[in-house]
Amino acid sequence: MRGIEYQTEVVLQHGRAEKIRGLAGYREVGARTVTLSSAPEDPSSRDLGERCPQRLDTVRYARAECEQKALTEERHAGVAPVKAVRPDLEREALADGAENHGRYFDGPRLVNTTQIVDHGHAAQRWRAGPVACYGDTVDGRAQCKRPRIILREKAGGVNAVIAEFRRLNRMPRQRQCSVRRKLLTRERNCFCKQQERMDYARREASAT
Repeated sequence: MRGIEYQTEVVLQHGRAEKIRGLAGYREVGARTVTLSSAPEDPSSRDLGERCPQRLDTVRYARAECEQKALTEERHAGVAPVKAVRPDLEREALADGAENHGRYFDGPRLVNTTQIVDHGHAAQRWRAGPVACYGDTVDGRAQCKRPRIILREKAGGVNAVIAEFRRLNRMPRQRQCSVRRKLLTRERNCFCKQQERMDYARREASAT
């Protein structure tokens, strides 16, 4: 590995120059994990430890972002022996809401696999809507909170979030700004494409 060496770079971002301080010669790293878990002791228990699966082991993979395909193949190679020995195991795939992960979910290797978009990343994508409309203000943060809770805890909550995106898009000030309108449409389309993978309340109910 290279020695740790810091540098300051000037980059052009959103039309203005900004200084970014970071590790010289390093790029963003993509990560994948394979986790083995036991079945919950008692799915109906009030005790969270008994109600949830217990983690047995985790294998972590990491590569530079430019090597995403190789990283995915490496992770599949790690899963293959487990599937060969225990084809009966229940499999779950968890990823953020990035577009390339949506394409990965649609691939043939995840047939008969439960697919989930991480709620934290889904909430971040929702937050982009109110921030675009209200800015990082009290009103903007208040608009973020309710749909985010509904998304996590109410059956079909993702439909409420999609409806809220449509409401924001119909606001007069959004119609007058093509940039904000495009952002809202892009984020709404992400939720529409990943609807089944964001039905968190239904999944929680089926697990108990």
